[in-house]
Amino acid sequence: MVNAAVLFAVLLRLASPVEPTLHVAVAANFHQCAQQLADIYQQQHQQPVTLYNGASGVLAMQMMHGAPYDVLMSADLARAQSLVAARVGEPDTLQMYALGEPVIWAPQGLPDTSVWETTRFVIANPAVAPYGQAGQQILAKLHNLTVPVRVNSVAHVYQVLYSGNVSMGVVAKSQVLSLPESQWFQPPQSWYTPIEQFMVSKRHAVSQQWYNLVLSPAGQSVIAACGYGRVDERR
Repeated sequence: MVNAAVLFAVLLRLASPVEPTLHVAVAANFHQCAQQLADIYQQQHQQPVTLYNGASGVLAMQMMHGAPYDVLMSADLARAQSLVAARVGEPDTLQMYALGEPVIWAPQGLPDTSVWETTRFVIANPAVAPYGQAGQQILAKLHNLTVPVRVNSVAHVYQVLYSGNVSMGVVAKSQVLSLPESQWFQPPQSWYTPIEQFMVSKRHAVSQQWYNLVLSPAGQSVIAACGYGRVDERR
């Protein structure tokens, strides 16, 4: 016979409301790191997290048009601010969570720097992707006058380079951190406008626990290990 106390506990658990899924839209460069944070979050709170990744500008536009994202983790400030201006995001949830670090990646190995000026690069579209803006600035510093291949996001830049269709491009450091350093070069920070990655939420009450994790020492350590600068390293 089932113990009455055990049966009561089981019934109580079944009757408990299920935590609604937290929907987080994530800039393509940060997707892998966000997955690590989501795994930790779900262990801590038993609340499912669904991640959606893409170019920051595209995700922000989707959110303005009713996409069911609770949080946008943008690769810059401007896209997050646009949601506040549109009264989609709450002003007091606008918070920097990481410093992005762009790198030049050549999967077949970095060629001699003498050919960088004439090599055609692939970069994310500067109109919608902050890493694309950084890529444009980096190419200007290299005095590279070729017309770069432009794709939607740094995730797509990675795919193009991996396929071998283009030999060099600008990606996020987090995407290549585990690869040999002979394949990538980290430009000086003076070569590009700082990539201050901001998040914003529709409702503070829904996202507070997510914010607490991301901005905690443990969360910032995960972010640093992924190849980003911590918030307290802001220039």
